[in-house]
Amino acid sequence: MINYQLLQIIEGAGADAHRYWNLDIVEVRRLLVGAQPHEARCQTARRIAVGAMVPHLKFEIADGPLWDLLAADYAGAYIRDRHRDHLVHSVLVFLLGIAVDEEFGQHAAGARIRKLEWKLASLFHDLAYPLQLASEMCSGFSDRVANLPLPNGNRLPGGATPGLFLLPHGAYTRLAHHHSALTFLRDRIHAWGINLDPEASYAACLREGRIDHGLFSSLTLLHIIDRMYEHINARRVHRECFAQYAALLSDFNEDFFDRDVLSACAAILLHTARLDGQTGLVAMPESRLAYLLRLCDTLQEWDRPGLREPHGLDPDYFEIRLGQNGVTLIVHTPARGAHGQPGQPTHDHVQDIRETLDNNLQDRGEVEVEEVRQ
Repeated sequence: MINYQLLQIIEGAGADAHRYWNLDIVEVRRLLVGAQPHEARCQTARRIAVGAMVPHLKFEIADGPLWDLLAADYAGAYIRDRHRDHLVHSVLVFLLGIAVDEEFGQHAAGARIRKLEWKLASLFHDLAYPLQLASEMCSGFSDRVANLPLPNGNRLPGGATPGLFLLPHGAYTRLAHHHSALTFLRDRIHAWGINLDPEASYAACLREGRIDHGLFSSLTLLHIIDRMYEHINARRVHRECFAQYAALLSDFNEDFFDRDVLSACAAILLHTARLDGQTGLVAMPESRLAYLLRLCDTLQEWDRPGLREPHGLDPDYFEIRLGQNGVTLIVHTPARGAHGQPGQPTHDHVQDIRETLDNNLQDRGEVEVEEVRQ
């Protein structure tokens, strides 16, 4: 049901909106309501992501690292035990954000999102997830070595072993002209009124041998686009600087890097950051991008195949209500004491969504999760 609603909103936005977001509406319809196996849906999602990035001459990102997420989906039993779809999810987050902006954002003065910042933030917010999975696999191996039991039930002495997943200091943090990605991100996050130190988060990852995929997705994307700008606009001038690919022209004006690229990467970093009631994201004009990403990433729980739900939660059990009064996700769960249908979300799913929203969105008055027991 919710996929039909999203399609109706996006189709109803009209051809101008489709051109603005660079959407192939046929592919969007195929992804949202077409009868496709998951592998085919991943191919469709990939085409939508690549198409959205073509006008910005950044489609290589969607055609490369983003596609690696699909490989991670099928990389073995360990990953299947810990993992669920992230490729189709990223494109559904992208489309959900467009729908929210079309139906809800127009009622909030100054709260509309810009197309480049939303494309980057939504489509690539899980870019480094395979890196996090690799670090977890190494950590699990280290833990088993450290806690190897003896035949008498005791543990081997001296079991503390360092994590095997090690990153070189400064990985992905160095930008052109001796700039620091962590400093850029810190300044943007602090400008949004959020008291979070990316440098401390990065240092903790190195020290503990673990990966926060939000932080490293942010750093990876910023690193890639900084290299693009260095190639096309080496002097980093704040004026038109066009690059051409076939019949396409794209402006690599440094203004877009400072405004859209940095904001998108800061929002990506924040989507996994541990926030509380004092530092939770607020739906203010300054931080609306980070708020929208965290909101859509949290709400998008349907159509995500994984170990617990091999086919994902059925979208027919979800509805969304958008408008002047805010955003309401409606979830249809089984009646008390009843066994649900395959793919039907449970009361625990609803509680998880509510808890995540409460923890991460300080201003939650316009966002509701309504449970309807069938």
